[in-house]
Amino acid sequence: MIRACPWILSVMFLIQNGGTSDSAREPACSKFHYEEQLLEKMIRAEIHVESVDKKLQQCLAENLQSDKELKELSEKLNQLTDAIRKAQEHSGTSGTTYVR
Repeated sequence: MIRACPWILSVMFLIQNGGTSDSAREPACSKFHYEEQLLEKMIRAEIHVESVDKKLQQCLAENLQSDKELKELSEKLNQLTDAIRKAQEHSGTSGTTYVR
């Protein structure tokens, strides 16, 4: 009986089995399956972008409303300041009171 080297037996085994075993093979995805996964991912991204856009529009509307309210308050403050100055001018005081 002829003794063969262990590596020769390994090479012969690999040649006989096509170089790969069934457990080493990765699952093959069809082009349709890949495109379906890609489409699902794109749809999820689109839904996310739409929700972010909706939130952004709400924040923008709230910001514009706050800006409008601030301008109105600023105008009222300016009017009150002017009214106080006019009242002080008519009364002849500087608006400061000293207490001793």
